[in-house]
Amino acid sequence: MCNLVGMVIYIAILIWVGIIFGLSAIQNPSNLGSSITFSIVVHIIEYATLTFLIVVALYRTNHFSKLIILFGISLILVSLYAVSDEFHQSFVPGREATIQDLIFDLLGIGLGMVIWKFGHFIKVRLTR
Repeated sequence: MCNLVGMVIYIAILIWVGIIFGLSAIQNPSNLGSSITFSIVVHIIEYATLTFLIVVALYRTNHFSKLIILFGISLILVSLYAVSDEFHQSFVPGREATIQDLIFDLLGIGLGMVIWKFGHFIKVRLTR
């Protein structure tokens, strides 16, 4: 059962990474009528979700005992993907790689960790 859950989580990660890649491949996103605020929110949600999924996967399949290691590995993995996503965008017509987008991605990474930690805290409290 545990292996099935782990496999499902990793499949969800691959699907989510594909969604982020697909959104990054959209040419001239300003033609979609999206505002700067919308773009910021999308970046934060994309990376909060990816981070949450990766933290869950690493926690469930490797049972890291130290939160710093769990979050550190997640931060490195998702940050590398965020950098590669910005690099990818630099080749898409109408798109560019920006430090601002990377900062919003990093904010999303932090939010994903906070959401996981809050959910884990609640779960521990409820099981006492």
